[in-house]
Amino acid sequence: MLQLASSALPTLNWDESLLRLALAAVLGGMIGVERELRERRGRFERQVRPLTRDARAESNLLSSQAEYITAQFENLVQSSRTAGTELAEKLQKRVASLV
Repeated sequence: MLQLASSALPTLNWDESLLRLALAAVLGGMIGVERELRERRGRFERQVRPLTRDARAESNLLSSQAEYITAQFENLVQSSRTAGTELAEKLQKRVASLV
């Protein structure tokens, strides 16, 4: 009975065993490299995401500051116009009083 069971099992010679072992090593290495590359990409994305978020926040802040500076400049221009108009009126009144 034992002889019948052992004869039914397939046999491997050394050449086929080494070929299968080499193939398994190559395929396992390829899977390992693929996982490593995927992990690196994930790490890179995790590191870049906060940088892009910070850059967006900075650009929003700069945009707000530019709007604020523009408003201040417009106020300065309007104040200068008003002061110029008031000065012109005073000058006209003084010239009119002299004549």
